[in-house]
Amino acid sequence: MADDDWLVVHHVPGHTPGHISLHNPTHRYALIGDAVFGRAQFDTGGVKAAAPPYTDVVAYRATIQILAELDLDLLLTCHYPVMRGEEVADFLDASRAWSDLAEGVTRRLLREAGGTLTLAEAIDRANPLLGPFAAPRELQWALLAHLDHTVTKGEAERITRDGMVAWAWRRDPTSAPNG
Repeated sequence: MADDDWLVVHHVPGHTPGHISLHNPTHRYALIGDAVFGRAQFDTGGVKAAAPPYTDVVAYRATIQILAELDLDLLLTCHYPVMRGEEVADFLDASRAWSDLAEGVTRRLLREAGGTLTLAEAIDRANPLLGPFAAPRELQWALLAHLDHTVTKGEAERITRDGMVAWAWRRDPTSAPNG
């Protein structure tokens, strides 16, 4: 094996905590598997089948940043055609933009809930705003990540409503224990 054929392993926990990518810096390509998902998972007919499935907003965004900094010319994923040149940057930009949109929608839904919001309610309300997706229940992963992210940021709190987990927007996020 020539020196320029080595693959560098990067920890990219965007999709799952232990996810990795394999990167060849000399030839500027990476095999990323399911690390990031653009704006949707598409079925064979090109229909938006499901939302990007990630469970940690901070890790997902960090993964996008890691991949963007690799200056890739070729990107190999599990669910998308091979991407080359500007397609790589466009895909990473779409991944970041969808996560930003999901954060905004989640915050809006919490503010407009007028009380509490369950994950099922969030999915029903968010699907037309983020998709729509043929499999809306697959929104559960990203929405759960974003709902919990609002808790971490002190914007909302996780509570129990009628035996179910729900989230409530804090009227004054500065009064939250996490800042």
